[in-house]
Amino acid sequence: MAQLAQFSSVEQSIQVNQKLDTLLTSFALSQADALIGRTVTSAAGDVSGTVEAVNITSNGGVAVLDNGSELPLGAGIVVR
Repeated sequence: MAQLAQFSSVEQSIQVNQKLDTLLTSFALSQADALIGRTVTSAAGDVSGTVEAVNITSNGGVAVLDNGSELPLGAGIVVR
């Protein structure tokens, strides 16, 4: 009986994790949509351009810029 209760608990945890993953992906997509057409600059200032697309990966978002550059989205990025 105890094993059945543990299995049920693990199954519930898996379902919660899947729902959280879906929610985080949805949030990332809504943020990505807001970046399209905006100008972004890297924290170091060496990469800058207008966002044409955003790729969402397991490591986070990557902005595809009009000049062909790709800029990982993270701390220090300036959005105009």
